Amino acid sequence: MTPAKSTTRDTLRSSFLFRTLSDNDLDTIAGLMSPRTVARNQTVFEKGDAGDAMYAVLAGRVRIVAFSEDGKEVMLNLIETGEVFGEIAALDGGPRTAHAIADSATELLSLTRARLADLLREAPDLGLRLMTVLCGRLRETSATVETLAFHGLEQRLAHLLLRIADKYGQDTEEGLVLDIKLTQKDVGTLIATSRESVSKQLTRWQEQDILTMKAGRITIKDIDFIETLAGDVD
Repeated sequence: MTPAKSTTRDTLRSSFLFRTLSDNDLDTIAGLMSPRTVARNQTVFEKGDAGDAMYAVLAGRVRIVAFSEDGKEVMLNLIETGEVFGEIAALDGGPRTAHAIADSATELLSLTRARLADLLREAPDLGLRLMTVLCGRLRETSATVETLAFHGLEQRLAHLLLRIADKYGQDTEEGLVLDIKLTQKDVGTLIATSRESVSKQLTRWQEQDILTMKAGRITIKDIDFIETLAGDVD
């Protein structure tokens, strides 16, 4: 089923990449994109696949992952509604550098490499914004690699919580609510540690009244503690 024009337009506008464009421009881009539905845990693309398109998430969530030789999954990123992914291979035509897997039933819009190239020639400002997206991804990847290489579990976990808070944090009377549901296994894969280790550390912080956990969401009550602990990471 083709998404409603207004829904597609609103989703594109929620993306940093497209938010400054007019309704007419957004409708033009939407007309160039093809809808795709993927079930939970269905693969969107695999590492090594041809980079023939970039994607926008219309509804749902996609996780970007890598697999070790023994099949262990390491989550590299989570792509939420309104965000784009797959842009690197779509730009340079090289193979995919990771797997993209639907984290839930997900509605996607795909833009082929050929159409993306035409669009960038017609809208240079869009190219500059795409460069900003790419630079942000590169900075985040560099920070993640440094964190995993040089810091212990507590610092890695604190750094991840701040990253999530920057994107999904909501101030409330109880504290800073991380408005996204992540399993402890998800958290473990993002910081390259076991679910059991994550559970123990989060439980310890809950006992110390640093945070609370309820219904799959974390509320940070002592943000100063988390920022201080993660301070040496940034």
